[in-house]
Amino acid sequence: MKAIIYHGSNGKCMIYGEIEGELPMPGEGVRVRNARMILRVGTVGNLGIAGCGPKQGSDTRITHMVPQTTCTVHSATECSNEAANAIDAWPNWS
Repeated sequence: MKAIIYHGSNGKCMIYGEIEGELPMPGEGVRVRNARMILRVGTVGNLGIAGCGPKQGSDTRITHMVPQTTCTVHSATECSNEAANAIDAWPNWS
C-alpha cells in the first residue's frame, strides 16, 4: 500500500512510499520502498496530500526517490489512489 509515514520525535518528517501489510503503529519500525520525502505540502495540508495529492501551482516540494529506507513511526496515513498517482508524478525538488 502507498502511505505517508510521519517520522521523527514530533512526527514532522513525512516519508511517502510503499509499505507491506497494514499501517504500522506508533513506535514501530517500518521499511518504506520507493521512498520520497515530502518537504512541503503546499495548501492541501497533511491529510489533504494523502487524500488528493499535491495541486498544480502549489509550492509542494517532494524529493527524489530512494529504493528503500527505514524509519520509526510517529503516525501513518494510507494514501488514496488519486493521491498516490499525483505524488508519484510530482517533479523532484532539489
